[in-house]
This record gives sequence, C-alpha cells and structure tokens, in this order.
Amino acid sequence: MKDTDFYKFIQLIIDEHFKITKNTNSNLNYLWYMYRDGMNKNEYRPFILMAEMNLLKEMGYMSEDEVNNLGGMIESKDEDNLTIAYLAIKSFRDQRVKDHGEYTSYNTFPYTTIEISYSDNVLSTKLFTKIRDVA
Repeated sequence: MKDTDFYKFIQLIIDEHFKITKNTNSNLNYLWYMYRDGMNKNEYRPFILMAEMNLLKEMGYMSEDEVNNLGGMIESKDEDNLTIAYLAIKSFRDQRVKDHGEYTSYNTFPYTTIEISYSDNVLSTKLFTKIRDVA
C-alpha cells in the first residue's frame, strides 16, 4: 500500500506503542524504537496493526471476532482487503482517542492495565510469532 495517510496512521500507532512500553517492557520498547527511529523507520509490518487491534480489544473497542476477521484481511495478498482493514482499525482507534485521548505519561488512567499486561495481551511473543512469517 502506497497511501501516505496509511503510513501516517502507522506512525501514530508506532509512536503511541513506543510510549506505552517505554517504562514497562524494554524489549518491546526497543522493537517499537526500531520502527519509530531505527533502521525500520517508515516500514509497515502486519504486527503493527495487530498490536493496535489487540490494544483496541483490551480497551473494549473490538471483539475477538473482529480482531480475527480483520487479521485475516491484513494477512491477505489482496491490497483492497488491507485498505478495508486499515479503515476499520482507524475508525476504532479514532473512537478510542476521542474517548480517552492518546496515551501519554500523564494520561495513564485508562491505560494503566494496558501498560501492565502489554506483553501478555497486546503484543505477546505468541502473537508476534504468529504473524512474523507474514511480515
């Protein structure tokens, strides 16, 4: 996908997940750093959208079925499916940000449990391994 709005959206996700993991998980924070400022800057990988979907699921904005269905669309070779999935995830994320704001170190109330359980529920080794081959 070559849409600049898509890549701006991906950078928003990367930056926010970098901030969420900054004080709680140095390994995952380094992964996000590599996509935020490191050698993978401006690259898209499916785990980025999957991590955002899991964050949305943990906060009650998406169901497990929605995550699974959109995950299948993300993994599809058809770019139209990726576009549809991106727009759906963007809509859910926009609602989350409208309700709670983006994560910041001083706006942690709705994100406190997310920080604590990030490596289990948002971007676990199991999730990363599952989608690594697609990346």
